[in-house]
Amino acid sequence: MGSNLLGILFMLAVLTGAHGKGSPKKFKLNPRLIQTKVAFFAGLDGPFGPVARDSDIIFSRVVTNVGTAYSNLSGRFTAPVNGTYQFNVAISPQLGKKASVMLVHNGKRVIMLWAEAVSQISIATSSNSAILSLSATNQVWVVLLHNDYSLYGSMYSTFSGSLLFRD
Repeated sequence: MGSNLLGILFMLAVLTGAHGKGSPKKFKLNPRLIQTKVAFFAGLDGPFGPVARDSDIIFSRVVTNVGTAYSNLSGRFTAPVNGTYQFNVAISPQLGKKASVMLVHNGKRVIMLWAEAVSQISIATSSNSAILSLSATNQVWVVLLHNDYSLYGSMYSTFSGSLLFRD
């Protein structure tokens, strides 16, 4: 246990008389007081696309995955607890290409991103963020739209998120 939690438990024991002489008083710790840590950051190692139909993007290079809520097998984030979460998406199309993606929550579009690298020597990027209220087991992921859209790898295209607070 972290030192902060131990300190809180000690203070609760003192305040409720759950120490020393006599019969100890019992107390229940509110599970909402226990901090849940959830944060992830993942990106594309290599290029992705073009795709014949809208396709889930699997950001396979996972840099951070505190709470293991992001799956590098499905590309989906699954909320472990009810709460308010922030998500960030950044994309970069391959040189001379365009890219369009959407952030999806349980199958419904939340935000869109579009970027176009107009030549073989220019790099374009686009980023967007969303703050969502999620229930435990809700899923959030990124979808590459079809029509000759291609994403650049090398960590230029990334997906991240974190729990801001529990509800």
